[in-house]
Amino acid sequence: MSKNEESKPPVLMNQKDYAKHRKEHGLIGGTQAAVSMALRDHRIAYTADGMIDAQQADRAWAENTVARPNLKSAHGDYGYAEARAERERLEASLASVKLQQIRGGLISADVVRKVLFAAGRAFRAALEDVTCQLAPDLAVESDISNTERILKKRFDDLLKGMTSRIEKLDASLFKSHGEGGQEVGDA
Repeated sequence: MSKNEESKPPVLMNQKDYAKHRKEHGLIGGTQAAVSMALRDHRIAYTADGMIDAQQADRAWAENTVARPNLKSAHGDYGYAEARAERERLEASLASVKLQQIRGGLISADVVRKVLFAAGRAFRAALEDVTCQLAPDLAVESDISNTERILKKRFDDLLKGMTSRIEKLDASLFKSHGEGGQEVGDA
């Protein structure tokens, strides 16, 4: 400490003014909350009359305060402002996804899995039914072109029926999505 600093009378301040002093001098802790925490943690102290001696407190702050490390991220080092900006970008992205869900542009992967499972189960059952239905007709048929015609007609009927069932499943998907996730069953 220089002789000039020793001869200066102390500059006494309250918490708010001391925070302003730190901010104006480009020192960390330029908020009332930071000053309050430094007082609470005994890194700086009040004078006997309940005020803060700015010069003494600045020295004590420098001696008693350990700087916090910056936040680390996959993108590198972040300071508070960068971390906050990143959080706000992520919150905006999440809000965008939620809006798309509300508008019907996005649906839950669980709902899609249920619908696809139900569609696959319905398709398998329909194929099993066609096999049972075709066996008697094909057993008596000896002409290949007639066999092909019978198969084509039955498969066309099967696919038209499955298209209708899938459209009903699709409708139930949006109904369940809009009404809070009702179970999706066979259409």
